[in-house]
Amino acid sequence: LRQAKGKAAKQRAEQLFKEERMLKETLEVIQQALSDDYNNDFADLPHVKKGVKNLNQRLEYAGQVWNAWNAYRQGNEEQMKRYLQQALKCSPFSFSTEILLDWIDDFSRLFQQKGEQLDIENLIQCSAWKSVIENDLKIP
Repeated sequence: LRQAKGKAAKQRAEQLFKEERMLKETLEVIQQALSDDYNNDFADLPHVKKGVKNLNQRLEYAGQVWNAWNAYRQGNEEQMKRYLQQALKCSPFSFSTEILLDWIDDFSRLFQQKGEQLDIENLIQCSAWKSVIENDLKIP
């Protein structure tokens, strides 16, 4: 009985704390706060607008990288490539090497969250991955 309840609680927690769900709900809270008449003075402050813009950019980037990982995990390499290219457009990083390392770190972490391991050799041999690295990141 304890094991069944523990397993059920674990499954509930995994559903509640999925990254994509948390990103979506965070964006909803931000949008609601900014549209609330009571908070308009606060939302109009320049540093708040800049902070929200940066947060939106980071959330968009994280969402695109998550979508790329999910497409890769499902074996859809071309879709992964498109999501990574979209992530580049809103990346918070200045250097290609930072972006590459962040992608690898995110893919590894996301696989670990699923109880799986990233096969880095398989990833770097993927033609879609190679294309993004060479053509979009300009890393030979």
